[in-house]
Amino acid sequence: MRNIKLTLSYDGTDFSGWQSQSQGERTVQSTLADAIERFTGERPSVRGSGRTDSGVHALAQVASFMTVSKHAAEVFERALNAMLPPDLRVRKAEDVPTSFDAQNSAKQKKYSYMIANTPVLSPFMRRYCWHMPQGLDPGAMAEAASSLEGELDFRCFMAAGSSVKTTVRELIRLEVSAAGHARFLGLELKLDGAGKFIRIDAVGTGFLRHMVRNIAGTLVEVGKGALTPSYMAELIAAGDRDMAGPTAPAEGLFLVSVEY
Repeated sequence: MRNIKLTLSYDGTDFSGWQSQSQGERTVQSTLADAIERFTGERPSVRGSGRTDSGVHALAQVASFMTVSKHAAEVFERALNAMLPPDLRVRKAEDVPTSFDAQNSAKQKKYSYMIANTPVLSPFMRRYCWHMPQGLDPGAMAEAASSLEGELDFRCFMAAGSSVKTTVRELIRLEVSAAGHARFLGLELKLDGAGKFIRIDAVGTGFLRHMVRNIAGTLVEVGKGALTPSYMAELIAAGDRDMAGPTAPAEGLFLVSVEY
């Protein structure tokens, strides 16, 4: 029995998230499992590093599965890419020890959230960022973000209906940056006039459901001036989701990398 690790990229727009669902929705996990079954004749149990939500993208998601197939790892890469739809690609396939588990072996993850803070959004960017025409203060957003770094109880940023043993997570780094141009998906993008890209980078050992999107939505409220940067400490102390900002749209969120 072999353990194969896959590094994946996908455009999440037309996927109903990572997790396979009972009604047969189009998900990354089920689409990948279908392709592996076609290639090997085995229906694998595919493990992902985490569950990205419907509409969320991944630059380097990690998955693993067990197989008795004798095909070399590079053959898996070529064969699966020939069978997968164009919005899901295998960037790398490799043999790993049987003890490796894409989810449980992960040490930290990086997510990035993209905001186009400009009056008019290019139609070519609409699938990959949150369009925010109202002026934002990235300096205030960065100040607010810095107070969320560390090991804290992030229950105020967790989606309703979640079931976890603890809501304590460690955010190693939470940074906000802004520029009139950005290298994005291999392209150099520029915004006209006073427009700017605002990027929120979150690196942590683990994340709650919708945590990054809820943080992004709250930081935007700070950027608008509706909340002050110092409000974050009060929010963490209260642990009340209703006190935080709205959930940012899925299309702006990317799983950038997973470290093991």
